[in-house]
Amino acid sequence: MRVESVARAPAYRESFRKRRCLVIVDGFFEWQRRDKAKQPFFVRHEDGKPFALAGIWDQAATTEGEWIDSCAVITGAARGVVADLHHRMPLIVPVTDYSRWLNPAERDLTDLLVPSQLGLETYPVSTFVNVPANDDLRCIEPVAEGAELQGTLLLL
Repeated sequence: MRVESVARAPAYRESFRKRRCLVIVDGFFEWQRRDKAKQPFFVRHEDGKPFALAGIWDQAATTEGEWIDSCAVITGAARGVVADLHHRMPLIVPVTDYSRWLNPAERDLTDLLVPSQLGLETYPVSTFVNVPANDDLRCIEPVAEGAELQGTLLLL
């Protein structure tokens, strides 16, 4: 969900007002276009510690009456090291602002709606991460830039 429209878009504005959440992550991936290929990069805090992304959540009923929970991460214009990779990035909520972000009574969140660039690092990873069934540490192992395609052929 784009930060530019999350508070106004009919599908998201109620969740933005009343159902904000934190999505706790060790990092996230961004892909940098290189000619016809895309090189995946892992983005994380320099200290390797988990951090929280700004999110919203909602519930919806299926036609069978089952309730489904869903969430969306809010993104904004990329800054810092991520701007070299992609034009957008998730909003990172500082630890000191978790309670503000989660408080539905808090209306002025303008200062939190700007992507943080502080303390982030990036490194290239194998295109092994491009396959949803691949869910292990090989997804975040650094690779030499330009070696990602060879790594994919060996790992699949």
